[in-house]
Amino acid sequence: MTDGKFEDALYYLNEIHDYAIIPQPFRLQIRQRIRSVKRLKQLHEGYPIYQHIADLVRTNPPAAYDKLTHFFALYPEVGDPSNLFLQLVRPNEEVLTLLQQIEDPDLSAQERLKIGRRLSELDDPRLGVGLRPDGVPDIAWIKIPEGDFIFGFDRHIELPEYFISQYTITHIQFQAFLDDGGLEESIWWEDLAERETEINEQLWQFKNYPRVRVSWYMAVAYCRWLSSKLGTEVRLPTEQEWEKAARGTKGAIYPWGTSYIAGYSNINEAISGISPTNLREPTAVGMYPHGQSPYGVHDMIGNVAEWCLNEFENPDAAPSKVNLYSDQKRPLRGGSWSSDRLFAHTVRRRGELPITQFNDIGFRVACSYLPKINFD
Repeated sequence: MTDGKFEDALYYLNEIHDYAIIPQPFRLQIRQRIRSVKRLKQLHEGYPIYQHIADLVRTNPPAAYDKLTHFFALYPEVGDPSNLFLQLVRPNEEVLTLLQQIEDPDLSAQERLKIGRRLSELDDPRLGVGLRPDGVPDIAWIKIPEGDFIFGFDRHIELPEYFISQYTITHIQFQAFLDDGGLEESIWWEDLAERETEINEQLWQFKNYPRVRVSWYMAVAYCRWLSSKLGTEVRLPTEQEWEKAARGTKGAIYPWGTSYIAGYSNINEAISGISPTNLREPTAVGMYPHGQSPYGVHDMIGNVAEWCLNEFENPDAAPSKVNLYSDQKRPLRGGSWSSDRLFAHTVRRRGELPITQFNDIGFRVACSYLPKINFD
């Protein structure tokens, strides 16, 4: 099927779904067919691009790395059938063993802590954790499809397609901003209510740990800086975007389901009476892969609470309508390593002044659009 025929099929299926008078069971079948055609369209478009990147792996590895990470975000259905990423990063046997170990849901929190630190010592090669070959933060984007989801406990909200980072911004990724004069360059702070000139020192000096003690203002400045490096607008997610990425469309209040499961995130399980576990600190990002969201976003519960873009009193603001210039409280989502389970689920909201720099606060990034992959 050609690209034009895919577009025609989607057009007519959407017309039938939106305007035809048909029984609900048939409407559900139409939705399933729309998803199926979209997937086939992705595969049809994606495979030739993937083969082009495979050629680059052999001839120009740095360019291949950049385009492959971009490809994973735009064409997740294709995956990586030839293991191009492993060919590029060539992790040693110890790294592969450690990454395999964290997949075990029964692995203790203490072991996850140790593995994360060891991966940092080994220059953690996971996609989205460190820096690209050119020194720019390597963001693993996850596509969140357009459509309806349950916001809060009972509100049905429609959101357009967007992208969110698989992990929170790490220590090494934020340090790249600081090393590039991020605090000194006035353009990143333009029109913000406060301009930070100092930052509290990172307590945990591991490259793959989430960067903490970052104010909302610093997170916004970082996004502006990263936008200039990536050539596309990067920002904090709104609360609605954060929540959909965390819980999916089924309305569960945890990324994995309707109730908390011990060992699925880094929170204070001891104070919650769930288990004796209380690490009293964050772990490296992505140490609880079994607790990822339906879209594959990691650490949406626990580890660090995450800044969102909108004002706390205006959770419905679209990204383009958010007031960036006020000093009003901003929301934090997901709870942190210090939270009990009542404060660590996808619906719970916490508000702090945007100047706040606590050791349990970090952030992840989002964008509304990623440009097509260019081979020129």
